[in-house]
Amino acid sequence: MTGILCRSLRPRQGQSREGGRYLAQPALAAQLDFSRMHVERRNFLTQHLLEKTHDVVVSLPYLGAGAEGAEGAPGRGADKVLVYLLAENESQKKPLVALRLLLAMGLLWESERAEQEQAGVGPAEVCLPTIVSLVFYTGERPWNGVRTLRELVRAPAKLLGFVPQHDVLFVNLAEVEESALERAADPYFGSVLLVLQRRHARGEEFHALLPRVARGMEGLRGQHEPRWRRLMLSLLRITTHYRERAELGILVEEIASSVEDAERRAEVRTMGMTAAQAFRAEGRAEARPEVMAETLVRQLGRKFGPLPPGLAERVATLRDEAKLEALLDRILTAARLEEMGLGE
Repeated sequence: MTGILCRSLRPRQGQSREGGRYLAQPALAAQLDFSRMHVERRNFLTQHLLEKTHDVVVSLPYLGAGAEGAEGAPGRGADKVLVYLLAENESQKKPLVALRLLLAMGLLWESERAEQEQAGVGPAEVCLPTIVSLVFYTGERPWNGVRTLRELVRAPAKLLGFVPQHDVLFVNLAEVEESALERAADPYFGSVLLVLQRRHARGEEFHALLPRVARGMEGLRGQHEPRWRRLMLSLLRITTHYRERAELGILVEEIASSVEDAERRAEVRTMGMTAAQAFRAEGRAEARPEVMAETLVRQLGRKFGPLPPGLAERVATLRDEAKLEALLDRILTAARLEEMGLGE
């Protein structure tokens, strides 16, 4: 994820602001060697921070280090960059992100210092790597960026110089152009981000997008099977989490129908049912019976074609939630209309 965001996602023109609030730096991405990117372990983080963040730390070489030179001790740290990705989700704005970033940076640097000490590097020779902080926001409420530490600390102007200050890369998924997601260095994950971005799109738009993205995953067949499963599960989880419960059956079926291999189709249907059941167990609000009935009529027509006279009208009048839920689940596996049990 970090590599995709650094290389491929560009905030819209005019979003770059001064004061370190948030920056778009495509030139920086061009100087990072993503072919040698390594995901760092996280056990240096405190339990308190682990419970409150969704984050990733990766290390990768900075290609411009040799040409530009680096301040401090040469030869160690200068050519290594740590990218700290902090993902913020739906819940609310996080006004204290800058403080959390500073805490994480301190823990990262302490971890690096300890590793160098264990390797026999003396205190006078320790050279710490640059840390690039990247905040990835997927929420729906407007958020113009990260409050800086200078905005958090109440200090007279003459004392602001004592307050730590650093730049933060900020990406708001809602404001990323679709073309940037489609041109992502990893087009598969970029397409999943596109689905996440459009999670509340109108029915027809979302129903067209989802199977198109699923079909695009066919390029991962063969040696990339585990990754295909993870990405398909991501699509299913986005669908079950954000879409109306009444339309989940047809959405899962649309994803499954876009898969060419029969065994894979069955696997997608199973994953979809599991994801939907897990989310229902978490306590999602029940859909209204009339919405469930309307969606069932639409699903029946899409899967089985024109319905017999009077069937659509009869199904649309159903109000038994238990029966509607059973029918919405049954349509996932039914191969023929007769298997739905909708006879007189």
